[in-house]
Amino acid sequence: MITTARCRRGFLMLCCAAAVLAVPAALHAPALGKSTGGDPPPPDAWLAWDDGSTIYLSNGPESGVLVSERKVYNGNCTWSADGREIAFYRDDPVHGWGIYATAADGGGGIRPITPLMHVWATYYRPDWSKSVTPTGTEMILFSDIPPGEGNTQIYAVRPDGTGKIRLTFDELYWSNPVWSPDGSRFAADGQGEVRICDVGLVGGQLAILAQRPITGIPGGLPSGHGQDWSHGGGWIVLLSEGYIHRVNVNDPTDIVQLFGPAPYNMDPPHFTPDDSKIVFGMFVRPSRALYTIDTYDGSNLTPLGPKKQSYARLAVKH
Repeated sequence: MITTARCRRGFLMLCCAAAVLAVPAALHAPALGKSTGGDPPPPDAWLAWDDGSTIYLSNGPESGVLVSERKVYNGNCTWSADGREIAFYRDDPVHGWGIYATAADGGGGIRPITPLMHVWATYYRPDWSKSVTPTGTEMILFSDIPPGEGNTQIYAVRPDGTGKIRLTFDELYWSNPVWSPDGSRFAADGQGEVRICDVGLVGGQLAILAQRPITGIPGGLPSGHGQDWSHGGGWIVLLSEGYIHRVNVNDPTDIVQLFGPAPYNMDPPHFTPDDSKIVFGMFVRPSRALYTIDTYDGSNLTPLGPKKQSYARLAVKH
């Protein structure tokens, strides 16, 4: 499983023109313009996804376009804590690769938050905290590769682009971090294991205080698949070898298989806003679509609507 993840990373690296991207340091320029096409997002949207250039918002049966630009990468979304903004990775023509944000109602422009040091980082979804963290502010977690190093590490930054700090310092490939609802912990893929990390202040700076892996997932955990933390705080849902599992955060041995097997490239699962359902995407002939299942036992597989892209990471409103 780790070998597969490394091969994928190696392929991405060959596709990059340089190992480290030089990004302008100016982070607080005026809002950038954006072009949109198609129907606007529904006002009650709670789900976001992308196809690599276009970001869609949906309330389940209805979908609309938030950002759409030809030849510009826009992807891997996360909702702000208040649901008013969407943050995402973007290869901006002016500012380069970085994390950007725009209003979820489709109004306004696109503002830069922080640059990325390496294009690999865009393969993994960032996560905007659902509440204030030990810093006293909201923080966005994301993966990036430090200069001179080869592994993705976890960073945090305030939504206004200030206070960027590195949180992991080891040889693991860290990816897909997701905050707990109270901002005191996060879960992340630590090279084939989901690790729960407690955070706090050390010397006035956000830092990991302790971490522990979730073990016992049948088939292990392929690196880079992603996970989601329930809005109520008690569960993590993750994808492993085509199966969806629900894990009790306080008792990681309490693991329930909810669904599977499904195609390898199905979208990582997420809890719906009220935690009653799990939403994910998969291909069922003749098209790819979004589906939900019951969180408790995985029953009631229900289609939400079609998806045109072959694969996308989802983001659910807090």
